[in-house]
Amino acid sequence: MLSFNYTSRAAKRLACVLVATTPPLLSAAHAQSCDSAAASTPLDVAAVIEDAAEGDPAPLRDALARLDPSAPEAMVVRAQLAAMRLDEAATQSELDAFSARADPSTRLAAVAWGIGANVAFAEGDYAAAATLLERAIPLIEALGEEKEVQSAQQNLGVAKLLSAEPRQAVVGGTPGTIATMRDKVGLTRATISINGVEQAAVLDTGANLSVVTQSTAARLGLRMIEGEASVGSSTSSVVATRLAVADTLTIAGVDLHNVAFLVLADDQLEFPLPGGYSIDAIVGFPVFRALGRIDFARNGTFTAGGAELVGDPNLLAAGNDLYVLTAINGIPSALHLDTGASTTALTSIFGSCHADLVATLPRKSRNIAGAGGMVAQQVALWGPADIVVGGRSTALPQVQIVVEGETASGSERLGTLGQDVLGAFASYALDFRTMRFEFGEAEEP
Repeated sequence: MLSFNYTSRAAKRLACVLVATTPPLLSAAHAQSCDSAAASTPLDVAAVIEDAAEGDPAPLRDALARLDPSAPEAMVVRAQLAAMRLDEAATQSELDAFSARADPSTRLAAVAWGIGANVAFAEGDYAAAATLLERAIPLIEALGEEKEVQSAQQNLGVAKLLSAEPRQAVVGGTPGTIATMRDKVGLTRATISINGVEQAAVLDTGANLSVVTQSTAARLGLRMIEGEASVGSSTSSVVATRLAVADTLTIAGVDLHNVAFLVLADDQLEFPLPGGYSIDAIVGFPVFRALGRIDFARNGTFTAGGAELVGDPNLLAAGNDLYVLTAINGIPSALHLDTGASTTALTSIFGSCHADLVATLPRKSRNIAGAGGMVAQQVALWGPADIVVGGRSTALPQVQIVVEGETASGSERLGTLGQDVLGAFASYALDFRTMRFEFGEAEEP
């Protein structure tokens, strides 16, 4: 729902152009749509990395196969692939090697510092993230990329406010199971404890940080940090926010200290739905990652901890955003895993990769809600849609592909995996130790 990762899209078509030469992740239909462009497009490593930053590893793997392994460009590509696995040590090793050899004033250097900043955010090392963003921003400004400058400055503002705070840590407890419920729009909610006070919260893997409203922050006794920042949301490129820290947070039997929260005005989390609808608190990615493994069950439970999931890694990260390798009607796509999204949908980037397909589809208008208000969009209707993840499949009557009205966050990814797919199975699990996502058994019709 809320995001603040730095990624640039100076040449976003490469996200589909270069994937055409990576057979393991590509269907024949996908290759057909992009082959001619791939044959005539020179390899721009900075652009490839920028375009692949939102969860799609295929262009990176293709680029790496075409590079001298000792070249600075290869180091940055390997750093990005390691970052997507949440492998901080490997990422830093590659960036250190790049720093020792490369020109620090280039576009590629800006990309490298952006990768490092995203990894630092994911690790909760906000001081390191701020340092890297301060190195990157002048280079981005020199390139004249205004949207990327704004995004990086938003990230820097958040990082600076949190840089002096102790890092989040698990301090005790016994991992277990808590009850959940689906609210009126299908989001998963559970009761957690913040500073010793019970609080109902949305469990949202799509939130880069946990979130509360101003009135909830005051009621829970969160420690407010001086200063203001801004972030992006699913419906707005700029949402004003404060930052706060919960001394303690307990979820599913696990105790955490120093949990960072975005604090939004109450009306930013009120939505114009029949009968009214609002959110007081959201648990986001940093809390989930700290739990190691998490399981959501359709019967109304959330479980922390558990044995490692076995199998090929199919869960990827871009900063604090999570992506799952998915196939839609045979077309491989890395979709944003957002338990705060009610429906699975595809963006204009996916549409640009498959323009011939989109041109044949019927269209309609839709409104989407998020922090910052409502946004109107034109979408193409693609259906039926067979969705395959980790060897399990389900069918949707249709999937919508954005044609007009793309939002700031949506323009950076291929699409979102929402509750319409997640809820089709008895359970689903995320293991941040093995970077594996798995569905349980399919639900009976």
